[in-house]
Amino acid sequence: MVDMTQEREERARETIETLNTEIQAKSRAQYENCHFATVFLVQNLTKVIEEKTLGAEDTNLNELRKLRDELTTQRDNLRVEVAELRAADGKQAEQVRKY
Repeated sequence: MVDMTQEREERARETIETLNTEIQAKSRAQYENCHFATVFLVQNLTKVIEEKTLGAEDTNLNELRKLRDELTTQRDNLRVEVAELRAADGKQAEQVRKY
């Protein structure tokens, strides 16, 4: 009976370690995805600016400003998402530690 209890405790520890590792890996991957998306948006904005400024005047500047605002909003949304993911990761890690 004592052996069964010890086996169960060991399996529970292993499960907790596995879950904790998975949570950390998923959080890291989600953060990296958000980071790469932000970098991609900035690169696209830079490319558009370079293309538009070659022959751009007032109309193109307004388009660029609008695009900049849209990309800034997307970036800010991604930052919020990263913060939410980190908070969720912390909560899940805390729940795993409780077990």
